[in-house]
Amino acid sequence: MNNKTKLKNIEDINDCFSGQGTFLTEKAFNNASGKFTHKAVHVFSDEHGKFELKKKDAITLQEKYPDAEVLFSATIDDRKTSSADEDDDDDEVYVGGQWVGSCIKVISENFAIYIDTNSITVYFTSLDFDYEKLISDFDEVLAKKDEGPKTSEVRLVVYDQSFYSVPAKINKTIVDIKKNYNDDFIPVYDDLIKFIESRECGLAVLNGIPGSGKTNLIRSLITSYPKRYILVTNTVAESLASPEFMSFMLENRDSIFILEDCEQVIKDRDEETNFSGAISNILNMTDGIMSDVFNIKFICTFNANIETIDKALLRKGRCFVNYEFKKLCAEKTKALLNEQGITLDSYEPMTLAEIYNFDKTDCTTKKENKIGF
Repeated sequence: MNNKTKLKNIEDINDCFSGQGTFLTEKAFNNASGKFTHKAVHVFSDEHGKFELKKKDAITLQEKYPDAEVLFSATIDDRKTSSADEDDDDDEVYVGGQWVGSCIKVISENFAIYIDTNSITVYFTSLDFDYEKLISDFDEVLAKKDEGPKTSEVRLVVYDQSFYSVPAKINKTIVDIKKNYNDDFIPVYDDLIKFIESRECGLAVLNGIPGSGKTNLIRSLITSYPKRYILVTNTVAESLASPEFMSFMLENRDSIFILEDCEQVIKDRDEETNFSGAISNILNMTDGIMSDVFNIKFICTFNANIETIDKALLRKGRCFVNYEFKKLCAEKTKALLNEQGITLDSYEPMTLAEIYNFDKTDCTTKKENKIGF
């Protein structure tokens, strides 16, 4: 057995499927595992959820078992049919001309192991072989995922011949929800937090008048709940349905994509726009086979009336949060203004932008120009 590490990464996966090269191929694994007479299958427990297998997991296993050969497969292939090994079942899904999926395969002198996002399969010969301990070891290695970042990772999507992301700095913001939002938003906020912290993919739709606190809420969520957030501008959102952007999303699984002021992106498909394909992709990503592959969340904010967006986005099981922001009620408006030392004869509902910029010049009001001397 060659002791040299033979890891396969996403860049040269086509070779893996065509059976070219000297590394451990699909066919090589099948031939090697075929020499063993027994196999045992262990399905990961629900408390673990589905493992998102990544190259670093294969590296960890290679370090633990230096005498084994390790193959990591995270496939992106634009062929119209499957690989030459048609009977292979590698936890892949055929989507829009692409194969996507991931697995780890290990070959050693005494055993072979196939790991996908749901289970571990061990191949062996001797009945004395302690496959349960081996499964336990692998389960333990894979279960030791990072506990998550202590601060959020925020990135902005850009395009230059291909899609990639760059770090984005967001001002740290802590918002007092009870003071700054109407009472009917409090239970919705709790649902929003549960959505962000869950393993569920899906959609949160937040709309309302300008200045009602949508952007500050997003900043506060990013500050308070460490996750990987991807900011998508409207110019990029037009390409949501493109194969290139799908590849980008595959590289950013388990992320929260934020689309601000995106009414044009999620507008009803009955209206002719440049974003119709984007809507279809969001639908597939939030409630379909694709959602299992990518596990992506979307948070969409916009100013337009909720009636203007595609109704399919609001379907149960896809949309976990849906709320319309309005002016802050008179009682809470009074409290916030009084905190700033501002007292009025009477109080009426106002937006947060109006409250926190009360003494600033209103640039939307035109001054009357007097002519003469």
